[in-house]
Amino acid sequence: MKLTKHITRLVGFFCVGLLFSCGTVELSDSVSNESSEEQAAGLYGKVTDNAGSAVEGASVILVVADDISTAGLDIADYSPDATDDEPLEDLVNDSSKSYQSAVTDAQGDYSFSTITEDTYFIYVKPSDSDTGHLPGGSVCRQSRQLTDTGLNVDIEISTNQTADATYVGSSHSDRATIYKTGHFNGLRVPGTDSAMQDVSEFDGFDSALDKFDGVTTVYFYAYDSTRGFDKYKTSETDPGTASFSIRLLKTDDTYQMEFTNIKNPADPNNGMVQDVDLTYGGAVYKQRYLTKIGDEHHVLPLQYNSEGSEAYTPRTRKVWRDYHGATSWYTESTTLLKLPASAKSFDKNCAGCHFTGYELAGDSTEGYIASAVSDADGTYDYDGDGNLDEINTGCEVCHGPGSEHVASGGAIVALGLITPEREAIVCGQCHSRPQGALGGDVPHNADGDMMRPGNSRSYFLLNHTNGAQYDTATSDVYTDKDQSSKSHHQQYTDFIRSTLYRNQEQLLTCSNCHDMHGTDNFRSLTATTSDNALCLDCHSDKSPITDHTEDELGTSTDMGAVCIDCHMGKIAKTGAGRPGNGDYWESDVTSHLFSVSLKTTSIVAGQTVSDSLMPIPYTNSCASACHDSDLSDD
Repeated sequence: MKLTKHITRLVGFFCVGLLFSCGTVELSDSVSNESSEEQAAGLYGKVTDNAGSAVEGASVILVVADDISTAGLDIADYSPDATDDEPLEDLVNDSSKSYQSAVTDAQGDYSFSTITEDTYFIYVKPSDSDTGHLPGGSVCRQSRQLTDTGLNVDIEISTNQTADATYVGSSHSDRATIYKTGHFNGLRVPGTDSAMQDVSEFDGFDSALDKFDGVTTVYFYAYDSTRGFDKYKTSETDPGTASFSIRLLKTDDTYQMEFTNIKNPADPNNGMVQDVDLTYGGAVYKQRYLTKIGDEHHVLPLQYNSEGSEAYTPRTRKVWRDYHGATSWYTESTTLLKLPASAKSFDKNCAGCHFTGYELAGDSTEGYIASAVSDADGTYDYDGDGNLDEINTGCEVCHGPGSEHVASGGAIVALGLITPEREAIVCGQCHSRPQGALGGDVPHNADGDMMRPGNSRSYFLLNHTNGAQYDTATSDVYTDKDQSSKSHHQQYTDFIRSTLYRNQEQLLTCSNCHDMHGTDNFRSLTATTSDNALCLDCHSDKSPITDHTEDELGTSTDMGAVCIDCHMGKIAKTGAGRPGNGDYWESDVTSHLFSVSLKTTSIVAGQTVSDSLMPIPYTNSCASACHDSDLSDD
């Protein structure tokens, strides 16, 4: 990996009227520091926090770069006490390791009188009694060759909130781009932006709502008990064998779904109508719908695939896909419509990864009731108390509860100043399909709370998972050599098994490629991929790409391919996926393993592409040159 001269820090601070990012930190032998007495040899400098205060009693530790293992993590062997899950912290906490270290004085100054020449990551660990700061520091993510010559390196570390800090909401942010991100638009009153939402960047975000015309009817048929959440096939045309149907309609300003029991017209619930209170998604290939039943919210049994087609054969690629119709809304054995159980509520199973200031109350008997921080510019009154709530992923999900910061300019978690593993798990707690302590795909702890940012991965595994399944089940990955992810929101599961997460040169995080404050680039990327700028910023030695592919393949492949075509194939699926140019399907979510998936490690010749087999993420132009494609779809 070719290193840049700077360590990019996407350090977000939200405060009254402002949400901003800091710039870059440069290591230089000529850096001056008026508060630090220059020395002829060794390493010296000052440690301060992002509030500008000196940090006393912190250990500045020189972690030998070569000690970091680059072996891929084993997704079948995640455990809270693993010694290779967190590149820097596992080494610092390893009692068998002995690293050079220096402790800061009352002015935050530290000094190494001599340095053993080697390549190091410079890591700061606050004292055990210091709960107001987090480990890592502004220079911990890029290794540096150190020699026994005088080098001044000032380091900034992140503050941390107290346990008493509370959530205040994101409406005081004036960063308009953040309101255009998928995170702020995940849950939405149908067809209506709140004051903190803007879906203008997403083509066809609400295209499904046009089908709520009182005419469009979706039929559920061909029940298959062996399948997962989509036990029914769906069709907008009556197949003549349907169990039940849903008519899409709009009454005044309310979108609705009307249920008809085709098999059993005498069903007392026949003709029931459920309001669509919220849309769920729309930015990325699909949209689902929520209705309120009593005090709980539940997902209605239709998923709209924005790139689906009624002409496609596989049930997963139609315009509509059954979403827990048999589990929550219809019992095939009794041919009766029903209402979903509390254990299946959105409150318990989904809201934790969407809400800001999420809390869960109740149980399977009383019902589960989720709540979010109230905000005058919020999306929807979720808990029925008369106040709008921030039911989307806002500033405080990543930076921590902001009451202390808003009140007095106090602590906030600066993601770019903590260890890369602690930053990555902020995203990873939801982008890894973990099994929470209360069960389900949302990582609540035993009290029904989500993890606050700033904690370690090991803390997350111990306190927010059920101890049996940490990141993913084998049913969520393919059996190819790399065990590529099948489904969406597993990007972290991929990423931590890549060399970008663990290597001896530069430890990357999600924010190296994605700016969660929003950009003009698709998926809030920090640079463009169409011209390879995002990749070549670090991998300039791979330019021109045609030379790189010729070096790797032994043949020129001047077909206009870009880096992500091969290294981030469309392997996982969230919506309908896409038909390839040949007799095979592509999926729609990019792999974050950054490896090149070969046909010989996924599907062998003669097999058909089904839901259980990994699709080949290549077009015919690739197949004709290097990758054989002789498959047909089922």
